[in-house]
Amino acid sequence: MKFQYSILSIFTLVAPSFLFVSCGKESLNSRLSKQLDQNDITTVDLLQTVLNSTDKFMATDAYYGRYAILIGELRSDNCVANGASSPFPLYEEYNFGEINAELSDPEILWENAYRAIAAANLVISLENKKLDGDPDRQKRIVGQAYALRALIHYDLLRFFGALHVTDSETGIPYITTYPAADFSPARTPIDAIKTQLNKDLDLALLMLKKDPEPSKIYMSFYAAHVLRAHIVLWFEEWEKALESTTIVTESGQFQIVDKDKCIASWHKKLNENSIFELSITTEATQNQMLLASVY
Repeated sequence: MKFQYSILSIFTLVAPSFLFVSCGKESLNSRLSKQLDQNDITTVDLLQTVLNSTDKFMATDAYYGRYAILIGELRSDNCVANGASSPFPLYEEYNFGEINAELSDPEILWENAYRAIAAANLVISLENKKLDGDPDRQKRIVGQAYALRALIHYDLLRFFGALHVTDSETGIPYITTYPAADFSPARTPIDAIKTQLNKDLDLALLMLKKDPEPSKIYMSFYAAHVLRAHIVLWFEEWEKALESTTIVTESGQFQIVDKDKCIASWHKKLNENSIFELSITTEATQNQMLLASVY
């Protein structure tokens, strides 16, 4: 079956607006994931398949296909929900800086993100297991999982934490085990989240550094550095941000597109300013909740 693809470019050489939203201090009290038997993963190819499911969860309309984009838009000066956006009350609540955890929309985003994290954690849990296949490729797959785990937790912190939003420093559960030790975990303190984000990214960069064929369709060494730059900027670690952005710009592999080509570049795949992309198929968007319909 042939699919048409719309490309979501997560990391580009432009300055995307990352906005900050929060919900209440109480846990959302949603279970994280069902368990998949680790013994079923016996080859490097199967390990890649599990990692691909992380991308798949991220590319659904319940994450980067809709929610993640609209939440940022509504907390910016780009657009506003005018009170007539039924059946999407979540977006109106984001206009006012708070959401009701009883609504299904935030729960869907929350659960989908943790499903993606569970898949990444499954990959990481097999880091030291001898699988049939290329051990160097296995290492790179695990490195990608570390970076994706950091990215998704960072997203959750921006969407559901309260750092930079209020005087409080409310975090989100940072899950690092598979299966999860607690399926209704408490929120991890901000300082511990910051430490774990840096740890995951350091491991990812170490494992991805010698990738012989870096690609824009998976989390590469350079994409992990761009992610690191975003995260450390959020925590006001300026020197680390400069270090990572310098490595990316001096690689010579990416270029900022000309002003007159910028809009057109978003309609194409793998542009010179693109560093990491997700493919979102029409299967994920053929419903009344698709992004264009909400707009």
